[in-house]
Parts: sequence; C-alpha cells; structure tokens
Amino acid sequence: MGLVQRTNVIPVVRPRRLEFMMNQQLQGLKLALALLIPAGMIGIAGFLAYGVLSDDDQAIATGDDAAAAATTPTPTSLSATQPAGPTTAPGPTPLTLPTPLTLPTAVPVATAAPAAAAAAANPPPATQPPAGPAPAVAPNPSAVTVSCSGNIPATADTGQAFGPLRAVTVPAEAAAGYAFTWTLGDNTMLTSSAPGNLSYPEAGTYTITLAGNNATTGASLSATCGTVTVSEAVANVQVTCTVSSVNSEVELAEARAGDFMRVTTTWSPTNIQLSLQYEFETTDNLIIINPATSGDSQTNAFSTDAAAFSIFWRYDETGETGRLRCPAYPGSEVA
Repeated sequence: MGLVQRTNVIPVVRPRRLEFMMNQQLQGLKLALALLIPAGMIGIAGFLAYGVLSDDDQAIATGDDAAAAATTPTPTSLSATQPAGPTTAPGPTPLTLPTPLTLPTAVPVATAAPAAAAAAANPPPATQPPAGPAPAVAPNPSAVTVSCSGNIPATADTGQAFGPLRAVTVPAEAAAGYAFTWTLGDNTMLTSSAPGNLSYPEAGTYTITLAGNNATTGASLSATCGTVTVSEAVANVQVTCTVSSVNSEVELAEARAGDFMRVTTTWSPTNIQLSLQYEFETTDNLIIINPATSGDSQTNAFSTDAAAFSIFWRYDETGETGRLRCPAYPGSEVA
C-alpha cells in the first residue's frame, strides 16, 4: 500500500486582516476628530467669553456704569410656585455694579418741651381758634327762674293744713319785681309770694302751680309745685235720737198709743252726711233718706204703748254703720 502524503493548505488571510485593522484605525481617527472639533469650538467660545468678561471688568474698573448697565440684564429669581427641574443654564452675563448707598442725614432727636413753648414755636393761624376745651358760657344775668318752697304732701285729710309755701326766685333779688299767683287746683287762686299754710275742705286730687309776672319788663315765670290727694278724714260718728210729742197740748210723759210722735236724729261731726232708714210698725212703709243731714226728723202714731222708732244709719265714706231704737212713748217701758 502506497503512502499518501497529506499536504496542509494554509489559507491566505493576511490581506483581509490588514484591511480589518485599517478600518479599525480609520474608525478611531473619525472618533478622535468628532471629539476634537466640539472641544475646539467650546474652547473658542470660552476664549471669546473671556474676552467679553475682560471688557466688562475693564468697564467696571473704570467706573463706566453706563456700559456695565447696558450689558447687564436684571437677574430674575425663580417663583416659589415654579416647578423644580433641569433648566438650561444661561450664558455668563456681566455683573451689575450696585448703586452706592446714600447715608441718611442724621435727624436730631426731639426733646419734650412745655406746651407753652411748643405753642409759641408753632402759633396757630390767625383764623384758627386755640386748641383746648370750649370756654364756659357765663349765665345770663337777666334770666330769672322761680320755684316753690314748702311741704306739699302726696296725701292729706280734709281740713289738714300743710305748708307753708313760698315763691323762690333765682336771683333772689328779682322777686321784688314780680307779682305771684298760686292756683290750688280747686278754682282757688291766691295772690301772694308766701301764702302760708293751705288745706282743702273736700276730698279730691289737686295740683298746685305758681305763676309770676313782671309789670315793668313783661316777663313771666311759672312752676308746678306738686299734687296732693285729699281724702275724707275717718270720723268717729256719734248718732243719737230724741222723741217729742207732735201735739203741744199732750205732755210727753202722758203720751200714749195713738198720739203722733216725732223722732229727731242727730250726729257728730255735723258736717258729714249719712244714709238713714226708718222703721215703724210692721204694717208701715220704710222711710229712706239718702243723703241725710244731722237733725233729720220723722213722725208717726203707733198702735201700742211699747212701740219704738228703729233707725239704721250708714256713713258711706268709711262704710261705718249703726242702729238706734227710740221709744215712741217715753212714759212706757220699751221692750
């Protein structure tokens, strides 16, 4: 068997590898250029910006405020409500030179001064009234007033005296020029500056007034003095009765049934009035007298010697009442 020799064929790959490597180098060169060009541009921009800043610094250094102000925008601050997030940073801006502060002029401290000195330093205008409370108005010396002096009770009994009353003027010396009249409220008028004590004979409510007139000047004065309510005095009424014979020829002691007899009713105080009711025998009519005055009398003839006049009385002002029984024939015993 013959020996076959095997030959290894080595492929030619060098040209392709070389091409690949060259491509890799070319790509690296492109990448370098892509990085260098922006870097160069940034450097140029920075150089230009540096030149501008340098010019601004020179303007600031030389005090050229106009140039600095013209190239310096007003800085703005973010609003409190502006959302946070990335923002595009603005380019460098020239700085604004702050305006020099002007120191305030020292103000002298004011010191307290008396009111008189302040008023003298700043007098009010001629037409302006001076400050302060209004001056008190002096009373008019020609004005005259009148009032009532004396005790006027709120209530009184009939006939009860009160007072004395007197007219009082201000000023006091003016009273000599006036004539005074008191009106008592019961159609009574008294002309006097001091009428003294007063009283009312009848019950009622009375208002007392005073008036004054000056015949020389024609001036008049008036005043209301007071009101009094007068009531009837509570009296202890004493009522009595007496019997007499109507026929003067018949003696009282000898009068008997069938004779006409008279009964007279009296009381004190005598100035008051009572209501009376007379009763005789059961077959006789009642006799009513209202009002009756003291000394009222009635006549009647009775059927028996023991008959009597029965009298009922009433004082309407106080409600007081009573009853009397007077024998028609005093010579007989009254049952």
